[in-house]
Amino acid sequence: MTAKIFDSSHHRLTLFIITWLFSQSLHAHFALAPKIEISPSGFEAPQANLIHIQSVDINRQKYADYLNRVTAFDTKYDRVQTNFFSHFEVIRGIALFHPDNVHKFIDNIAALKQQPRFYQLAVTNWFKEQALMFARFNLFINQARQQKLEHQPEIKAVLNFYQAGAKTEFLEELIVLGKMPPSLEGLKQFVTTIPENNRHSIDTGIVDDQELTPVAEQERMKKRWLDFRQQILQQANVEQQCANIPASDADPQTVIITFQQHKISLQDYLAIFGKPPLASQWKPVSRVNCTRLGLFHAMADTVDQLGIVPDKVTQKINTSTDLYLASNMMISQLGPLLVSEADRKHHQSMLRQLMAYPDVLRLKDALVKSSQPLLADERFKLDQNFFNSVSWGLQRTMAPKHSIHF
Repeated sequence: MTAKIFDSSHHRLTLFIITWLFSQSLHAHFALAPKIEISPSGFEAPQANLIHIQSVDINRQKYADYLNRVTAFDTKYDRVQTNFFSHFEVIRGIALFHPDNVHKFIDNIAALKQQPRFYQLAVTNWFKEQALMFARFNLFINQARQQKLEHQPEIKAVLNFYQAGAKTEFLEELIVLGKMPPSLEGLKQFVTTIPENNRHSIDTGIVDDQELTPVAEQERMKKRWLDFRQQILQQANVEQQCANIPASDADPQTVIITFQQHKISLQDYLAIFGKPPLASQWKPVSRVNCTRLGLFHAMADTVDQLGIVPDKVTQKINTSTDLYLASNMMISQLGPLLVSEADRKHHQSMLRQLMAYPDVLRLKDALVKSSQPLLADERFKLDQNFFNSVSWGLQRTMAPKHSIHF
């Protein structure tokens, strides 16, 4: 069981709320789901320095991106990124259990709302603690960048697939909610209507899409994406032989997917998805995963060729990549101190154990302890005035959860 940021009572309440709301919105383009809401989501003077730790400087924008990322809904494109998402769950587990279970913390400070000064002080302290945790993560991000971890073949395969998934996610929003014909030609025509200097800020409309949608309209929207997806895959002419390659016996360098300029090896596949628990599952599981590999990369190529990668997608990719690298380094360095001798030999074994509750708390404690001397060093700087000048908000809310979300 992976880390969940709920205790049992909150979990039961949340399940009740989700079940009731889902029953009320079965015929909606979205359902409502509980979400941690933070404010503000952006800061004045975003490039101003916020944290200095060792030789690392962290500005306000990076901190805002971090907060928004760890509290965001997961999408179906995030969830299928097996290796990437597992590492991200470690980061989120640590962040949202610090300094305490965030949901328990929100409930505990609710009684202070009658005393606004003390309530705001408690909320501000949570954001300060998150800044300290982000500083700790950045120590590992910096180490990973210095070691050029992102260029190692297996890591690079994971990062490339994640980037492709993020771009595909954007394209699905654009096509499903758009007015253009659901074809490559229709998309190209749509792009020509947008000035070149605005093509990195195309609004898909998903934020404003909060209307309940009749079943017939849902089906029309789904068909738009299906039609577009089929055309892109046909033009990409993806050739794959995943199901015919026995994962346990084949040479890792065996190319299993080929299309356009892409050649994806068995080693790449295993880095991204790993092996299924049972050998008998290889054929059906690999067939689905290989279809995703071809689809995501083909969609990403389309977005890149049209020059319409939104800044918000680039931001999500950059922030998520940094957190993935931090998690990788953290598992490699602290994992051997926390798991059995047998599990120390394999990064994935340590990852599976330490992403699960309550072991993720042991990892958090080890991280806090190992980095405490650096935070106590006189050279460590945190802009206290910034935190005290912002009207922070932290609460649980019900937010639209679209079909693209998991």
